Amino acid sequence: MIKIYFRNFDPLSRALIIGLGEKRAAFHKIEAPVFGADVDLLNIDPQGRTPILTDDMWGNGAIIREAMPAFEYLEDTIPSPHFFPGGPMERANVRVFCAEAIRDFAPLYQTLMEEKAHKILNRAGSPDMQKMRHLRDGAREFLEVTAARTAKGGFMIGGKFSLADIIIWAQLSLLDYFDLVSWDLNYEAKQFYSGLKQRPAFRAVLVDTVAGIVPPPHYRNLDF
Repeated sequence: MIKIYFRNFDPLSRALIIGLGEKRAAFHKIEAPVFGADVDLLNIDPQGRTPILTDDMWGNGAIIREAMPAFEYLEDTIPSPHFFPGGPMERANVRVFCAEAIRDFAPLYQTLMEEKAHKILNRAGSPDMQKMRHLRDGAREFLEVTAARTAKGGFMIGGKFSLADIIIWAQLSLLDYFDLVSWDLNYEAKQFYSGLKQRPAFRAVLVDTVAGIVPPPHYRNLDF
C-alpha cells in the first residue's frame, strides 16, 4: 500500500495526491500539521518535510522524501497515464518546467503562509498590507502566464497533459483556497483550471480543509 504524508497547504502535497489519483493508485493519506510536525511524520523524516511517499511493495519498503523523485517513482511503477509524455526532448521540457514552476512559486508560497495561514491560525495579528499587495500582484501575474501557455493547446506544454499541469493546478488551487485569484479577469486561465477541476483526481484535493480557515464558496464549485 502506498502512503502519502501531506500538508493541506503544501502545493507539492496537493500535486502528489492528484498524481496518485490520475495513476489510479490505491493509497492512504496521513495529514501532518500545517506548521511543525507530529511524531508519525518525524519517525519517517526527522526534518518533518512533506510530501513523503512510502510504498511497502518492495521488501522493507520505499521511502521517498522529495516530491519530484516521488513522481518519477510513480512514473516507473505505474506507467500510464504518463506524467512525462512524448519523446526524450518533450519529457526533458516537462522536467525543466516543473523545476522552474516549483522554484518560481516559492516566494508567493512563503508570503502566503507567513501573512495568511500563520497569522490566522496563531492569531498573530493582521497581514502586512504591502506584502499582501505583492502577493495579489504575484497571483495575477501567475494567472497571466498560465493563460498565455494554455491558450492554444489547453495544457501547459505542447498541448499534452503532463506533470506540469498538475503542479500548476495545485499551486492555483492553494491561491484559490485563500481567495487570491480573480478568475473573472482571465478567461483562458479559468478554462484551464475549471477543465481540470472536473477530473476526479483533482477534485479530491478540494475536500480537505484546515480548521480555522474556510475557503470561499466557489472553491469546490465545479461551475464557478
